[in-house]
Amino acid sequence: MTSESIHTRKAQVYTNATVQGFLERYEVGETVGVGGFAVVKKGKDKETGEPVAIKVVDKSRYASGDNSLEREIQVLIKVDHPNCIKLYDVYVTPRKVYLVTELVMGGELLDRVTERGNYPEKIASSIIRQILSGVAYLHKQGIVHRDLKLENMIMMNDNDDAPIKIADFGLSKFFSPETVLSTMCGSPQYVAPEVLGVGDGLKEYSPAVDMWSVGVILFILLSGYSPFDDDNDAVLFEKIKKGNYDADDPIWDNISLEAKHVVARLLTVDSSKRLTAEEALAHPWVQGVYFRDDDEASRTPAGAISSVAPEEEEEEEDPQLQLQNTMDKMRNLQVRRDSLRKVEAQPMSAQQQQKAAAAAAAAAAVAVFTYALSTATLSKMYGYEMQYILAVWYVVKTDKPKKSQIIDFMLRSRKTLSRI
Repeated sequence: MTSESIHTRKAQVYTNATVQGFLERYEVGETVGVGGFAVVKKGKDKETGEPVAIKVVDKSRYASGDNSLEREIQVLIKVDHPNCIKLYDVYVTPRKVYLVTELVMGGELLDRVTERGNYPEKIASSIIRQILSGVAYLHKQGIVHRDLKLENMIMMNDNDDAPIKIADFGLSKFFSPETVLSTMCGSPQYVAPEVLGVGDGLKEYSPAVDMWSVGVILFILLSGYSPFDDDNDAVLFEKIKKGNYDADDPIWDNISLEAKHVVARLLTVDSSKRLTAEEALAHPWVQGVYFRDDDEASRTPAGAISSVAPEEEEEEEDPQLQLQNTMDKMRNLQVRRDSLRKVEAQPMSAQQQQKAAAAAAAAAAVAVFTYALSTATLSKMYGYEMQYILAVWYVVKTDKPKKSQIIDFMLRSRKTLSRI
């Protein structure tokens, strides 16, 4: 008799577990991710042979009274939807907590967007439809996520049409008519105006905060840049509170009125007038009724920039020439991004000149970094040197960033550089 598949059975929580007991059930493999509180490893269910992801959480890293991990587990136990990460088992030992989930290896949606820039409407519609499906399910279950962003949208695999999984439920919470949602939380560029209003005297907010975040995600998918962006958090939050997003960029000239309508209905400051997940799902644009099957641009795969191979094998290019070409492309990309963000040519102060020089150095650093990733010919040591180059650029560009921001940046660059 074979064991029941972990994909179909209900998640189990073992509150007085031991490491030995955990290892009797699961085989632990290589590390695939590192965060401030946890390490994520590949694993395998010894009973069924099925692959899993194992999130190893160090309990000592959580401050006294921080119940975010417990809350995340409580939510994940209840979640069972194709577009939400699935929890299989939880082992709570005296020092560690082991969360066993489905193995999702396609990377963050943020990485795909960063690589591509922006998406044709047909693909953007398909992506947002999956996200909305997951959010609608969560809201029906009485769960508000409160931290929806590109980084928390994980691709199931490396395929261009891979399913999307909503992840990271650390800030999520159960809600009901009797529940008061009043905690200021979320990520700055994605946070809803009413969450910021809590600090200005507003007593509570609703699950509609998730829909605002979905609107930000959709805006970025269509345009390639954030609707709300400023180095100064106070200025950024003021833009969000007023709903002042910039859709005057020329890139929006080629975006349909229907797509703009969805964005506008999601990025509505009055949360009572904002689309719900069900309403957004029912929108014709989200349903894809406007897209023709013969629309060649719409059929461009999400990962086309990196995944399309030449039909015939070409003669290998000289490495130095290849590097130079890559750097030229990165400079052109920087010019395009500046254009998209409407960077005006004005006399620069000494500080602005320093930042501009740092940005130029960063473009060259990223070019070398991109070349290393594409050829895999550079050593790991060189890769780690690149991490510090990028970190120095980040400190200069950000102008006195918080320590937590630097640590987060270092961890993210280390994760990427580990692939070299």
